[in-house]
Amino acid sequence: MQKMHSHKFILGLLLLASSVAFSQGWRHGREMPGGRKGMSAVTLDDKIWLMGGSENMHNVLKSVAIYGPKTDQWEDDGPAFQHARENATAQVFDGRIYLFGGRSGNRITAEVEMFDPRAGHWQTVAEMPSPRFGLTSVVVDSSVWLIGGTLANNTSSPRVDVYYPASNRWELGAELTTGRSSVMAATLKGEVYVFGGFFFGPVASYERYDAALGQWQIAGEMLAPTAGSGYAADSVRMWLAGGMSSGGMTDRVMLFDGVDWTFTSPLSRAKSECAAAIYSDRLYVFGGQSGHIMGSPFERAVEIFDLATSVERRDEEMPQQYDLLAAYPNPFFLKTTIEVSLPLQDQVEILIYDLLGRQIGKLYSGVLPGGQQTFTWTAVDASGARLPTGAYFVRLQGERFQQTRKIFILY
Repeated sequence: MQKMHSHKFILGLLLLASSVAFSQGWRHGREMPGGRKGMSAVTLDDKIWLMGGSENMHNVLKSVAIYGPKTDQWEDDGPAFQHARENATAQVFDGRIYLFGGRSGNRITAEVEMFDPRAGHWQTVAEMPSPRFGLTSVVVDSSVWLIGGTLANNTSSPRVDVYYPASNRWELGAELTTGRSSVMAATLKGEVYVFGGFFFGPVASYERYDAALGQWQIAGEMLAPTAGSGYAADSVRMWLAGGMSSGGMTDRVMLFDGVDWTFTSPLSRAKSECAAAIYSDRLYVFGGQSGHIMGSPFERAVEIFDLATSVERRDEEMPQQYDLLAAYPNPFFLKTTIEVSLPLQDQVEILIYDLLGRQIGKLYSGVLPGGQQTFTWTAVDASGARLPTGAYFVRLQGERFQQTRKIFILY
């Protein structure tokens, strides 16, 4: 009897420790209407859209669940897309949602669907050149890069396809150094990164695209091998939540700021194939699979993390004013670094103009946290065409400020 009480006491301590760990920055939001894993998440018009995924081992979805982070409420389902899919990837471009690839059972698709809120329905656009699932994507200038994934022969692909929404066309991009599936990606400070994924098991390496060389390079290793995480990024930081590691499902949350990796407070439980999104300086993690047993129910949980608690900033370290610092190098040949300084989080645009005052490029548009951020410009216009030798202007602008500097391309 004494031994049984001892076991109960130890179990109680473990549960208490788990509860304390979860309380450090995380809290629960209103549960999803139904459990899901393998869905795609984007933020549009102050809502988080969760698309597709599967609700059990046999039923893949084509429905859209819409969550209001301001109210912590689930709204009526959005318009369903045409083809059910899970493990797809999605991006918002020019106010429209694009949903790429994925699978339904044994069927792997190259189909791409686009939702325009003004039309109120989904429509098909040009198919991907290569059907894949477990791929990732990033927006780069006027294009969307589709990266990695699993092919029909169940191998991890290094392939990168580049889609131009304005002209509805595809190009082949530079391949990764290795195949990666269930992979994660982000654009941080103007640099494109790809993280982890499966290649004969979870991998810890991550890659950065070198625009000057036109190729991917291994940039380092994460704190742990990880694949199939929920992931989300602002312009300078990337979070990987849960996923599969070498020991199975994990509750770990890793933060990458473009230089260093750190562990932040873990999720409430280990899970993989969850979805993540950032809204108003909070990280939201939705659903996922938390059981290894066939038929285990998928998660309905919504976990919310206040990002202000994950990176402490002292007031004296913060800039005191808005500033567009001098580009370096300037003049430049293939790429230059543009640094901006903000005293607080703000909605900004970084635009490129020619000498006639025509806007020819957009380096960034969105919310930036307070502090200093750097961006890389590779001397291309909005269509991706390389610009000739000459003088150009870079402009940092927001609702309450505007600043312009001259930069020179010299070949």
